[in-house]
Amino acid sequence: MWIPAIAVVGMAAGLLPGVAQQRASVEAIELARLAQQIDALETLLQKRLDAIESHVSTVTASLGQMEGDAEWVAASFLANPPQSSDLVGMAGTPVFAPQLDVDSPARHDIVFLSIMRLDAEGANLVGRAELTEAVGATALPLDRNGALYVAQWTTSEGHDYDLILRDGLSGRVAATVKVGPYERTGSFVFVGYGVGLEVPLRSRR
Repeated sequence: MWIPAIAVVGMAAGLLPGVAQQRASVEAIELARLAQQIDALETLLQKRLDAIESHVSTVTASLGQMEGDAEWVAASFLANPPQSSDLVGMAGTPVFAPQLDVDSPARHDIVFLSIMRLDAEGANLVGRAELTEAVGATALPLDRNGALYVAQWTTSEGHDYDLILRDGLSGRVAATVKVGPYERTGSFVFVGYGVGLEVPLRSRR
């Protein structure tokens, strides 16, 4: 049966609103699904961020406790420093930019140094240094301001001279030990402050 073209056009025009509504309904459903996925991702991300923040807070608190322990050990030492001996030099006051030098116009041994930080949990190696025959002084590496340090020294031979722990800022002598032919090892104990060291994490508020 032949249908006039005008009738076909009219039928198509009548179907367009229904097609448009169906398309709009499909798009609305898709948008709602995407919105749900976004909400779920945001919830998951927030949970992970909360877990990370909790972990950071725990680590920061632990670091703060470590700083507090180190400060307590240093304060206890300065409140009642032990007496020095010939081989162990005790600095009764804080030492800024600490350095070791040799008080001897003649040749001296190579002096090997191991620097350790003391806290409530024990000793932690911070670094090493040495005094060569050609160099009369060396700076001691530090990793924290206001902590208690031990600088262990060892010589390779045996000559008579004074080994001096000195404040690098003022030049003040903080402690002295006597090195002799048969004394090849000893130590310095001091509360150190290093130039350029950052403020401890616990104080960054």
